[in-house]
Amino acid sequence: MMNAGTSTTTAAITNSIYLLYKHPKALSKLREELDAAAGTAEVSSSGKLAYLPYLLACIEESLSVQPASSFGIPRIVPKGGRGVVGQFIDEDATVQFRHTLCQEIQTWRIRRDSSQNGGSRGTRRK
Repeated sequence: MMNAGTSTTTAAITNSIYLLYKHPKALSKLREELDAAAGTAEVSSSGKLAYLPYLLACIEESLSVQPASSFGIPRIVPKGGRGVVGQFIDEDATVQFRHTLCQEIQTWRIRRDSSQNGGSRGTRRK
């Protein structure tokens, strides 16, 4: 029985499709790239697909925005340190946290800012 990686692969594909349909311009641009690569073939070879820049960008962005794993990937803080979810972390430190934690903190900040500004909503990247 081979099950290793099936749930994360399923999650990654599902998240990518969801995000593409949520952003029709990105989906349209990806379809153009795929159609051009496929030519007259109904299905393009995986070798061709592996080098399509916009497809790769969509996959990488999807995994960045909505990771397939609920566990954080360990990262080493670059030289000079960085701010991470409102806290300064020294360089060379290893950090790891749930991706959803960032989303929860962002939602909390928007609600907090909204209540402090008389109900006006903060801006958020869509």
